[in-house]
Amino acid sequence: DFIFKNVVLCSQCGKPFSASFSKGKSGNRFGLYHCSRKHKYYAVSKKDMELAYNNFLAKIKFKDNFWLFLDQETDRKFNCKHYRNRA
Repeated sequence: DFIFKNVVLCSQCGKPFSASFSKGKSGNRFGLYHCSRKHKYYAVSKKDMELAYNNFLAKIKFKDNFWLFLDQETDRKFNCKHYRNRA
C-alpha cells in the first residue's frame, strides 16, 4: 500500500520514511509516511506524498529522441547473451 516506504528520504535526517495506517478521531483510517529518528516526529499523509510525486512526474520533460534511445538501450541490455541464458 505504501510504494514510497523505505524509498523516499526524510527531509530532517535523510533516512528512509517508515509508513503505516493511523485511525483518525472519526474512526477512519488514513496512511502516513513518517520519521522520528533523533528529531521531532515528522509525517506526510499518503495522499499528499502521492500527489507531490504525481505533480513532480508531470513536470518532467524529455527530449524527442529520449524514447528511441530508451528503447534501443533496453533492447541492447536485455537481448544480450547473459540475460537470454538466465531464463
